[in-house]
Amino acid sequence: MKQRILILTLLLFTCNFIEAKRKKIIVSPALRYRTIEPLAKTNNPPIIYLLHGYGSNENDLASLSDQLPENAIKVSIRAPFLIADSSYKWYDIRSDDSTSNEIQIKESCKTFHRIHKHFSKKFPSSKYQIIGFSQGAIMAYHIALTQPHQIDKIVALGGRLIPSTTNKIINHKTKIFIGHGINDDRINISEAKAALAILQANKLNCTYKTYPIQHSISNQEMLDVKKWLEE
Repeated sequence: MKQRILILTLLLFTCNFIEAKRKKIIVSPALRYRTIEPLAKTNNPPIIYLLHGYGSNENDLASLSDQLPENAIKVSIRAPFLIADSSYKWYDIRSDDSTSNEIQIKESCKTFHRIHKHFSKKFPSSKYQIIGFSQGAIMAYHIALTQPHQIDKIVALGGRLIPSTTNKIINHKTKIFIGHGINDDRINISEAKAALAILQANKLNCTYKTYPIQHSISNQEMLDVKKWLEE
């Protein structure tokens, strides 16, 4: 009898371990971000979340902090899913609408929500903005437009809209800056134009600018972003 109980216990433990390992592949517990304090201190500083592209990390867009409004707190967030050493993703790019990717997008939104909850409690009167590049821009659209977050502005650089965003838009007051390279060879400029048309059809306030660059961010683009954020 004791031996039977021991065997059942071991089987139960093994099943739970396998299930935990399976879930760990889908859901990462990582909550990593860098905070860059403002040069000019204010009581209600704007909070700018920075979302990097596929295969990068939180140190990438943090390097742009000097080109953003001086009074803002910049929060550069690491995507929760590991690709390789120092390389992360918000979701798998093999198929945008697969069940696995939908789960990853939801988990990335949860990761963002936990970070946003922390800052919104600390700075309840602040304005909240998101700057995303490439896959980070895709997530910026999704987080700000489909989730009940109070996001004042989105800056989407080299990004696009995915169907799971366009089908669930609930926030119509968020202002959007779309910046895209006319020579972008990863996300074609036609994707940015399509996003603009969809957003305008949903009565969203959009600013659209193009730049003579590929899949990257230019100094002129950052000058325009800073000016627009300060308006």
